[in-house]
Amino acid sequence: MTDPRGSSNAVGRFEVTFTGRASHAAAAPEGGLNAADAAVVAQVAVGQLRQQLRDGYRVSGIVRLGGERTNIIPERSVLEYEVRTPTGEELTDLRERVLNCFRGAALATGTTVAVRQIQPDYLDLRHDPALMTSYARNLRATGREVPEPGPVPQGTGGSTDMGNVTHALPAIHPGLGVLGARGMPHTRQFAEETASPAADDAVLDGALAMAWTGLDLASDAEWRARCVTARHG
Repeated sequence: MTDPRGSSNAVGRFEVTFTGRASHAAAAPEGGLNAADAAVVAQVAVGQLRQQLRDGYRVSGIVRLGGERTNIIPERSVLEYEVRTPTGEELTDLRERVLNCFRGAALATGTTVAVRQIQPDYLDLRHDPALMTSYARNLRATGREVPEPGPVPQGTGGSTDMGNVTHALPAIHPGLGVLGARGMPHTRQFAEETASPAADDAVLDGALAMAWTGLDLASDAEWRARCVTARHG
């Protein structure tokens, strides 16, 4: 969708490793501490937690390792999870609530748990209103239908490190639609549609509108001064 107001969630991603004790699954199951069971308990706990989360909060993850042989009690399981919130300020609390699900799973199964952050937190997007207005006007000049910039919707899906940039200096990260596309991001249909002539047109229109926006800023001394002040303020 073409929308100069496009926003994003803050996101924190981490890896969780449960460590148990291997044992023969048939001859001596009582000797094992099942790390795969810990992963299952944790996922059930997270699923129950979701019922009490605020609108706009998201928790998702995968099991990267859950054992290697069916006849061996798994001594190690590894999961990757992420938590998303509309603002960066809300991220810490949600992450702690989710991590408690993993800590509880370790306690319930007699395993140990280790957590490792796998990337820096991405913050929510904060668009600069003047840049957003200029970009919308310039994109409209390419012939595209563009809604008037208005209040920026918070937490509209994805996450990006560009959010961190917008917390440090005036910037924008608008959305630009591929005309005629029907697929949602991260689907095979969307991948096919982004290799189409309409997608090429979107890239060119977006680049042109962004270049014109840069010229608008460069040619306005007062606006440039405001941006420098905002960056160092």
